[in-house]
Amino acid sequence: MKKFLFWCLVAVLAVVLTSVWAQAQTWYPANQVTVAWDPVTSMADGTPIPAGSTIQYLVYSKAPGGTVFNPQGTTPITETQKVVTFAAEGKYFIGVKAQRLAGTPAVVVSESEIAWSDVAAYVPASGTWGVQFYQKPGDPKNLRKP
Repeated sequence: MKKFLFWCLVAVLAVVLTSVWAQAQTWYPANQVTVAWDPVTSMADGTPIPAGSTIQYLVYSKAPGGTVFNPQGTTPITETQKVVTFAAEGKYFIGVKAQRLAGTPAVVVSESEIAWSDVAAYVPASGTWGVQFYQKPGDPKNLRKP
C-alpha cells in the first residue's frame, strides 16, 4: 500500500511540475516595448500572396486570461514592428493580426488570426513572453538635515 501511495504521489508531482514548466514564460518589465515580426508572404494555405494584394497589420494587447483585445493605435501599419506603450499597471501580451487588402480602391478582403506572444506557435523557440508594467513611486520631497 505504501508503494502504491508513493507512486501516486510521484505521478501527481510529475503532472504538476510538467504543467508548471510548460506554462513558464518570460515577463519583461517595461512601460514600453518594441514588438517585431516576420512579414506575411503567403496565404494560410501556403500559396504566395496574390499579385495586387497588400498586407497590413494591426497590433493588440490583452491581459493574461483576458478576452478583451485593446488595439494599439487606430491605423493599420505596413511596417513589421511597432512600439507599444502602456499607461496602466498590469501584465500584457502582445498580438498581431495581418490583413489582406485587394481591389481598387483597396479594401480588407481577409484577415489572419491574432498571433499572441503567449502562444508558442507564434514565438521563437526561446518561449512565450509578456510585458509587465508598474508605475514608479513619487519622488521623496522636503529633504532636510534634522
